[in-house]
Formats: sequence, structure tokens, C-alpha cells
Amino acid sequence: MNQPTSAVTVLSSTHGRQRRMERNIAKRDLQAAIKYGEKEATRSPMTGKRGWKYTFAGNVYITDRTSTREITSWPEPCFGMDLEKVTITSEMMQEHKEAVKCLSDESKWNSHAVAVVDQSGSMRKADAAEGATRADVVWLTLALDFVGERLRSGEASSWDVFSLVGMRSRGDLLLHYRPMNWILYNDLIDLLRTAHPMGEGNYLPALDEAEKLLHGNTYSSCALLLIFLSDGRPSDKLSSSHEYSNCNHYVGNLTKRMKKRVGALASRFGRRLTVGAIALGNAAAAEDFSTLKAMADAAKDYGSLAYFHSASLSVDSLAGTFTSLTSTLTSTKVEMTALGSSRQRKVRDVLREKVDSLGGYEVNNEWFHIEQEIDSSNGNRNIVRTRWTKDGWHPIRMKYMFLSEDAVGVAVKIRIFGEGAERIVREFREVNSDGVFVGPSMVGKESRFIENIDDNRDKKTFHTCFCKTQQLAQRFALAFNKRLANVPFLVAECIPKIEFLDCSVYMIEHPRMGRVGLLVEQMLDIKRFEYKKWNSNNGFVDGRHESKQNQEIKNDIAVGNVADIIEEGDEEEDSSVENCVSDDDEESLAGDNEGDDFAFELADVPQAFSCFTYYYTKRKVLVCDLQGILDTSVTPPIFRMTDPVVHYRSSQHHRRYVYGRTDRGLEGMHNFFKTHECSNLCRMLKKRWYCARVNDA
Repeated sequence: MNQPTSAVTVLSSTHGRQRRMERNIAKRDLQAAIKYGEKEATRSPMTGKRGWKYTFAGNVYITDRTSTREITSWPEPCFGMDLEKVTITSEMMQEHKEAVKCLSDESKWNSHAVAVVDQSGSMRKADAAEGATRADVVWLTLALDFVGERLRSGEASSWDVFSLVGMRSRGDLLLHYRPMNWILYNDLIDLLRTAHPMGEGNYLPALDEAEKLLHGNTYSSCALLLIFLSDGRPSDKLSSSHEYSNCNHYVGNLTKRMKKRVGALASRFGRRLTVGAIALGNAAAAEDFSTLKAMADAAKDYGSLAYFHSASLSVDSLAGTFTSLTSTLTSTKVEMTALGSSRQRKVRDVLREKVDSLGGYEVNNEWFHIEQEIDSSNGNRNIVRTRWTKDGWHPIRMKYMFLSEDAVGVAVKIRIFGEGAERIVREFREVNSDGVFVGPSMVGKESRFIENIDDNRDKKTFHTCFCKTQQLAQRFALAFNKRLANVPFLVAECIPKIEFLDCSVYMIEHPRMGRVGLLVEQMLDIKRFEYKKWNSNNGFVDGRHESKQNQEIKNDIAVGNVADIIEEGDEEEDSSVENCVSDDDEESLAGDNEGDDFAFELADVPQAFSCFTYYYTKRKVLVCDLQGILDTSVTPPIFRMTDPVVHYRSSQHHRRYVYGRTDRGLEGMHNFFKTHECSNLCRMLKKRWYCARVNDA
């Protein structure tokens, strides 16, 4: 007579009951496994004690030697879900071997992605979709979306490198400098089928291993991605000399250490590094992901592109997260690629500082200090300031060299605090004879790439396009502000204006810096006002959410009282880009315009400016990538902007990048209008308004 399954007596330990609950395993399943399952001898990895391992119906159970006391249990990896491996041909294997060999040449790497994946015991929880474990979801998504999808689309090649660290009690190197190909895809499927998460998930040793991998390629033309994925807070045990009154205090101290470590990485790599901190888990369970979020914030502080993602326990959710990160990685590769070739440009090796560390009173060892000197042998100056006009570069007379009368030299911060696709940004100040800063706070911008610094041509040449672009944008801004002021029913003193910063180029000689050219402009008050990007040159448009302060400004702009106004359709402007700003007064007529909607948001102003430049130049030019601050300390408020992008539609199709490598011509214009929706303000600016003369009434 067969013994009923329920009659099998198993005493469950507290740990065993907890693990079964976490992994959705019923006690009756354990009883059935002891009766019907596959049995083999085992030893505890922690204590070395002998016991039995039962495998049955997709679950693994560990008991003591008597099979009457449960120790722990977990689902089998990949039970109920699997991927078919790709058949590797002899040609594919040969290409793989050649790729591995070629990776010894670090200059050929396009990108290096380092993934740190939690492999602690909690990743065996079978609470994901379709009853899969958390680890199964990660391996499945890494194989299908991070590798497979990118290979199929052509987004990744053998020059894109992948490394993998398993986060347990230590950092386990699972895959080391592997080329992106179908062999890597199959290796991830092997991990799906065989990996056994267990023990603790310690953040610090895993980050140690990731740091070594990221620093492994010393050639600075490689785009970097760090993925740090965990389903909970760290298990690290800090020094025994520390006593923590509660768990939150302990986690807080560990978080500070992780922030410091990630901040150091971001300070070294800057914009070349993307950091993705991924919290994997059920939001309802309220796992503590504060450390992961702090890691992303620390990377942002030093200029890296960083994101904190909370992914639910499904393949679709995690796939979306990976897609977002790989899209950013691809964008980084593109901006590091030399025009007209596939060669990656080398980024300069500079250290970065946080924005909140800016400021100071006088020169110290954190600055390069240059006092004005004249070479008696040839009359050359070690500081020369020049300005760009339509006629070319014009040096400023020595009498007007400095903005402050007390200045005798300049100071340039050693560390940078900002980094764009093309340039890095440092603090720049004028200095008096006592080494004290005088005059306004300024910034100095220069190329972030080594090739532009090593160029033996005139050091001003690199900045020519940026000066032309910024000055052209300011000319459009003057026309926009004038047109906006002529729109009826708006309170003139409350209408925000657009302004692009004035700039000049300083040529500087310094023993440590060498001969450099810095594009210098006023520093925006980013400590007082939020620095933001309202749109970009790839179609991004900022959302409509407005602060309370901005809402109050908006309420002051529009007033009613519609009377004696008519409108005219799209007006024809001078088609010449260089001569499109006209100061001619508009003729006044009379008419009626009841029923028009004059309501608009503050966020509409920058978007309307971009739209305005397109129609103002007869669809020849579009100014976008609008970034800066909204200065509400003045009346009317001013959008103070810098580093715009000009897309130029050339009638000669072979003319490309007329306004620099960010000039995408017609493609850039199309990208803008794919996402741009004309607001009421856009429509008002496309009309010519005529106020009634008293004599004509």
C-alpha cells in the first residue's frame, strides 16, 4: 500500500519555511519530492554538514541526513521557460576567435558594457510572470534584448564588448571582455539554464570587480555602460568597529560609500559613461532601493548619463529598461565618431567636479593662474581676447582686454564641471593683482576630444562655428522678441524674452596648459535657477510641467480686451540667412479679431522660438537644442540660453555640417517637427498683427 504524500513527515526549519514562502513552494510539494523525487547526497556550503538534495517538479529541496528536517529549497533554473540556442557555424566560430584576438587592440573597441547582476538567494524567488524566478527574467532579457535584438538590428558588432559580474558575497567574474556575437548569446542561455543564485548580495565587492573592468581599456575612445541590477538593498557588512543603532543607519553609511565610489568613476569618465541602476522587484513589496538610486544620482553629479529604473518582475518591463540604456550607449558612440568615418575619437583625460562645488573668492591650487605678460622680444601677449564678426576674428585692444578695470590676468579651473557632446566646461575668472577674483563669473569652453587640442592650426579655428551659431541664434532672438512684443493682448513687461549669451575667445599661454583657446561667456546662475534643456537636435521636447513660480509669471502675461485687430497669414521674410533680421517697423491697419485663443504655457516660448526660426527664414534654418535657465529675477523674465544647434537646409545637397557636426540639415528639421506641436503662441507668431491708428478709427 502506497503511503499518502501528506503522511511523509518533514519538520521545516524557520529558514526553510521562509524560503518556501518567498519562492511559492508549498509544503506538500516538499513532501512529494521526498517520496517521488530524484535523491542525491550533498553537503551544506556553509557548514559542510551532510544532507540530501531532492529534485522534483522543477524545485530543489535540501534536507538533513534523516530527510525529516528541511534546510532550504528553490526552483530549478529555467524550469518552464527556455531559449533555443543559435547554431554556431564554423565560420561564426572562426570570426569569434579573430574578434577575441583583435580585442587586444583597445583602440578598436566601440563600447564596453559591464553588467553587475544580483545573484543572491533572493533572486531565486519565483514571483515573476509565468512563475519564473527573478534570475530567469534577467538572463532571458539579457540574451534576447541586450544581445540578440542589437545583433539583429546591426546596433552592436564584435567591436562592442560585454563583461558580466555576479553579485554574491563577493564579485564573481562570469564573462570577461566578450565580443558581442551569437556565441555570447548562447553563453547567456547557459547561465539561464545553470546559474544558481545563493547567499548574500554584497554591493562593494561587485563594484570593485566592475571598476577593474571599466578601467581595463585605457584608450579613451570607447563608450562605457555600467549596469547595476539588484532586487534589494545591499547585504555588505561594514567594519566591526562601527555600531549602528538601526538598519537605516547602517544602509545610510553603506550608501555614502557607494556614492563616493560611483562618483569617482563618473569624475574620471564623465559623459563617456552611462550608468543604469536597475531595481528589480515588486513595487508593492516596498524593497529598499535607496542605495541604487543614490548611485545614479552620484553619477549625474559628475556629468555622466545616469538613470535609476524600477523594473517590474516581467520580461517586457526589463526589456524596456535595457532598450533605454542601449539607446543612450548608441548615442554616445555616435557623438564620439569622427565625421565621414567610423573612427572613434579619443576623449581628453580630465577630472570633473560637482556643480555645487563651484565658486570661491580667490586663486588657489585648484586653478591655473595666468597674469598678463608681454614678450619683450616680439611683443606677443600671453593673453589675447578676440571676437568673431561676419568679417572674421578681431582681437580686442589691450586697453579693453578685461571686463573689470582691476583685472591683471585670468584664472582657469583645473577640473571641469560640465560636458556636452563636443565641449567641456570650466570655471573662468578675471583676477586682480592680489589674486582675488573680480568681475562676473564666467565659463571657458574647449573641445572634449584630443584631436582638436593637438591640431596645430590656429586655436581659434575650433570655436569659429560655435561663435557663428550662437551669434546667429541671438539675431533670431532679437527678431523673435520684437515679434512677440507686437502680439496684442499680452502685457509687454511680463512677456519672457529669449537671449543667447555673448561670447569671445581667449588665447592663453601657460606652462602647464600649453597654448589653448577658450570660448568664454558669462556663467549662468545655475545655483539659483534650474538649468534645463527645452528641446534637442534629435526631436526631444521638454514636458509641460511648470513650477509654481513659472505659473505665476504666465498668469501675468495674457490679458483680455480684444478690439480693433486684424491678422495676416504667413509673411514672407528675406530668404538670406545672414540678413534675415529686419528692423523695419510694421505698418498699422485696422480690423477685428474676436474669438482667438491667446493662452499659452511658459514652456511654449522656447518651442515657439525654434518654430519661429524655421518660418522666419523661409524654412532654410531651424534653431534648436535650446538649453539654459529661465531668469525670473528680472522684469520681464529672460530665457538665458547657450550652445544652440542650427540645422541648415542647403540648396546644394553636398554641403553638410555648415554649422558644425550637430547641424543635421533637413533630417534635423524633420526630427524636430516629428515631436513639435504648434501651440497658440506658435500660431500667433506666424501672423502679422496690426493695431488700429487713432486717426483711422
